Amino acid sequence: MRISINWIKDYVDLSGIDIDKLAYKFTMSTAEIEEVYKMGADVKNVVAGKILTCEPVENSKKLHKLTVDVGDETVQCVCGAPNAREGIIVPFAKLGGSVVGMDKIEHVKLAGVDSYGMCCSGKEIGFSDDHSGIMELPEEVTPGTDIKEILELDDTIIEIDNKSLTNRPDLWGHYGIAREIAAITGRKLSPMPFKPLDTYKNLSAIPVEIQSDKCHRYACMSFDNITRKISPYRMQVRLFYCGMRAINFLVDLTNYIMLDIGQPMHAFDRKGIEQIVVRESRGEKFVTLDNTEREVEKGDLFICNNDTPIALAGVMGGLDSEVTDETKSIILESANFDAATIRKTAAKLGMRTEASARYEKTLDSEYVPQALARFVHLLTKYDSGATVSSSVTDEIKVPQESVTIRITREYIDKYIGQQIPLDRIIEILTSLKFEVNMLGNELIIDVPTYRASKDISIKADIVEEISRIYGFDNITPKPTDVELKVLDVNTLRDTEHKVKEFLAYEAGLSETHSYIWYDNKFNKEVGIGELPGMKLVSPSAPECSNIREYMAPTQIKFAEENRKNFDEFGLFEIGSVATFKNDDVEEHKELGVLIASKKVSESEMFFKLKGIINKMFDVIKNVSLNYVENTDIKYTWVHPVKSAKLMYGDVELGYMTVLHPKVKGNIDKKLNIALCEINMFKVNEIAKKIEKFVEPSKYPEINYDLSLLVKNEVKFETLMNDIKGFISPIMIGTRLVEIYTGKGLPEGMRSITLNFKWGSNDHTLTSEEVDSGKAELLKYLNSKGYESRY
Repeated sequence: MRISINWIKDYVDLSGIDIDKLAYKFTMSTAEIEEVYKMGADVKNVVAGKILTCEPVENSKKLHKLTVDVGDETVQCVCGAPNAREGIIVPFAKLGGSVVGMDKIEHVKLAGVDSYGMCCSGKEIGFSDDHSGIMELPEEVTPGTDIKEILELDDTIIEIDNKSLTNRPDLWGHYGIAREIAAITGRKLSPMPFKPLDTYKNLSAIPVEIQSDKCHRYACMSFDNITRKISPYRMQVRLFYCGMRAINFLVDLTNYIMLDIGQPMHAFDRKGIEQIVVRESRGEKFVTLDNTEREVEKGDLFICNNDTPIALAGVMGGLDSEVTDETKSIILESANFDAATIRKTAAKLGMRTEASARYEKTLDSEYVPQALARFVHLLTKYDSGATVSSSVTDEIKVPQESVTIRITREYIDKYIGQQIPLDRIIEILTSLKFEVNMLGNELIIDVPTYRASKDISIKADIVEEISRIYGFDNITPKPTDVELKVLDVNTLRDTEHKVKEFLAYEAGLSETHSYIWYDNKFNKEVGIGELPGMKLVSPSAPECSNIREYMAPTQIKFAEENRKNFDEFGLFEIGSVATFKNDDVEEHKELGVLIASKKVSESEMFFKLKGIINKMFDVIKNVSLNYVENTDIKYTWVHPVKSAKLMYGDVELGYMTVLHPKVKGNIDKKLNIALCEINMFKVNEIAKKIEKFVEPSKYPEINYDLSLLVKNEVKFETLMNDIKGFISPIMIGTRLVEIYTGKGLPEGMRSITLNFKWGSNDHTLTSEEVDSGKAELLKYLNSKGYESRY
C-alpha cells in the first residue's frame, strides 16, 4: 500500500521531521515500510505555456510548429500531439529542464524545424499514465507559472508491506496512518473535516432492506445537480501516486475517501433505483463494471434495486448502474460486510479489488457514516451546485461490539520487563485514542472501535501497544525467569526424519513436495479415474477440488513429469492424506515411494523396491515385514497380480505394487514403475527391537553358499521359516544371495541361493565339523522338499 506524505501532512504537522528517519521508526513500531519514493524530483523547469500559433509542418503527417507564451518569452517548438491547437494552456518543459524519462531538454531539429522546448503529456510530468496527447491546464492559469505551483508534484511516497497490515484494518487509509505517525512523533492529530449529516435529517429517505446477516450495516443517501466531470488536480495526483488512476469526479471522489479513511464506497447512477435491498445470491449471472458476465454462487451478497442486482457487495458494481460523465444524480453507498464472505466471493470470482482487500480485513462499521459525511464535505467543496436530495438511511443489522480491557500496572511491568512511568503509559494509550481511566492500581481501557474490530481484544495486546510506541529499542533485554522443562519427544517427527534420511542418503531417492489435493484432470487422462474424497469449497483450480486419500496418484504424476528427462529415478514423500468417516475427518501421514526405470524389468523393480523397504525397516525399527498376497485390490493403479500387502504381525501397514498395465500404457509403456504406500502413524507405533550385544567370536567363520530348487508356489517366507527349524550349534546365520528364474531350471521351479555362516565361540571349526553340518543341513532340507541344484 502506498501512502502520500503530503496527504499525511493534512492531519499531522511534520515540519522538522526527517522522513527517512520517520520511515524507520514506523517500521520498528507499526508496519514494515518496503520503499520510500521521492516523487516530482525529475520534473524541473516546467511551466504553464499558452499556445499562440499552431501550424502544420511541411512534409509531415502529424507534426505541428507551435509558438508558446511561457511568461517571460515566446518560444518555438515542434509537437506531434493530436490535440495541439491555438489558445490552450499546457505544461511546457523549457530548455535545460527535465521530465519523466528525459534528463535534459535540449534544442533539436524535427523535420527541419527548430524546437526549443517540449509540450508535455500527463505521463511526462509524472501526473498520470496518459501519453495520448499533451495535458491541458485550466484557462485561468497564468503562462510562466511553475507547474509545481499548479500540481502537487513534489511528494514522498512510502510503500508499506500489505502483509504487515493484515491485522490492522484501521491502517488501510491515510487518516489511520496519520494517527499512528502522530503517536510515534508526539505530534497533534488534526480532526478530519466532515459535513454533519443531521443537516439533512428532514429530507425524505431512501428505503433500504437488509435480508442477510452478512451485511452488518448499510447506509446511503442521494445527490442531485452534479455538474463537475474532472477531479481537482490535487486529488488526481494523490490518487495516481497511491496507485489508482483518475476516471471521473464521482468515481475519483469515492476512491479518494477510501484511501483517506479506509472505507470503500460505491456510487450508483440514481436513474430507475427505487429501493435498496441487500440479499444473498440465488446462483445468478451478473454483469460487473468491467463488462464481464459472472456466475455468482449462492450465498454471495448482492446489492439490489428491489430484487434486481446492481452490485456485487464489497467487490464491484454492476454495469447497468455505472456512473458516467453524463451522470448528474447518484445514490451513494457506504456499508460494512462480513469479512469472510467478501474474501470468499473475491477469491471464487478471481476479482480482488481495492474495496474487497479492505472489506476482508474486518472494517469498523463506525466508518460507514464517517465516509458519507466526508463525501458530502468534499462534494459540496468542489462542486458548489451539487445538492443533497435525501436524508441518511443507516440500517444496522450486526452492531459493532465494544471492548473494554482492565489491566494492572504490575501486569504491564512484568510482561515488558521494565518499569515505564505511569504517565507515559497513559500518554501513549491516549495518543492512540484509547480512553483510559484509573481505578485504584487498575487501568480501565476502552478500546476505540476501529481497533476492536479485529486487533485489540486481550491484555497482551495493550502491553504490545505500549511497548511498540515506547520503542522496543528502549527496552533493556533481560533473560526470562522461567522454569526449564524437558520437552516431550515427538516420536512421529523423529520416525519421519529417520525414514527421510534413509531414503535420501542410503537409498538415493529424491524427496518431493506436493499439495494435499488430487489433480483430477491428470487422474482421468492416465486411467486412474475420479477418486472419492472430500471436496474443497474454493479450489485454486477446478481440477484440484478433491482432498487426497492416497499418495500414489501424486507420485505417479511426478513420475509422468520426469519420464522424458530421466531413464531411471526414485521419488519419495511423506504427505498428509485425509478420509471422511462417520461424519468426521481422519487425517494421517502417508509415505509414498516410487522407483522407475526404462532399463530394468518390471519384476526386478518390484524386488528392488522390496529390498529398499526391508532395509528401511531394518535400519529404523530393526524389524522384518511379511509380504502377503493382495487379494483385495481397491485402487485402479495397483497391478491385479504383482502386488502385496505389507504386514507387521497382524497390522497392515500398506501395500506395494507395480503399476497397473492400463495406467502404465497411458504414461509410458517402456517405463517400469514400482511403488508403495505406508501409513506412518502405524509405523511410528512399532517399537524398535533392541538386539542384545553378542561378543564376536575370536575364531574364524566359514561362509557356505547353497542353491536350492524351490517350487514357484512356495513362498520365500515359508522357506526361511523351514530353515529356522534346523538346529545346529555351529550354524550362526543365513541370508539371501539371489533368486534365479531363467533357463536351465525344471518347469515350475526357481533357484534360490542362500549363504550359510558357520562358526564357534570356543574353537576353530574342523573340516569334519563343517562337512558334517552341511550334510545334516542338506538332509534336513531334503526332508522338507527342497533339493540342491548342484
